[in-house]
Amino acid sequence: MPNDTITAPVERPLSSTPASESVEGRLLEFFRAHSGRVLLRDDLSWQIWEYCLDPRSRVIDQTVSLVRKQLDAGEHITTVPGQGYRHHRKHRGPFTSAVLLRLPSGVKSLRAG
Repeated sequence: MPNDTITAPVERPLSSTPASESVEGRLLEFFRAHSGRVLLRDDLSWQIWEYCLDPRSRVIDQTVSLVRKQLDAGEHITTVPGQGYRHHRKHRGPFTSAVLLRLPSGVKSLRAG
């Protein structure tokens, strides 16, 4: 008895694909996890596509272009010529970390009065 069932891959519309499953989503997560570092094109090729892309290929450039459209306010990706890309996050204010002050004994507040 021949098999009358035909199976075909089911394609979901792009909008229903979770970001972490898409190439763009994985690339964005990788950039955010390594923010501030220069990520070499070869490293991106292996980490995101899991194989070495042809150096003349524009796949990485085109995907980075798509990822740039998904960045949150205060984030940007710069191109490092001849190397790769760097993800940056803007700091939210003049202070980037909390500073704890120890007040002298007997002093309860820095407020005057």
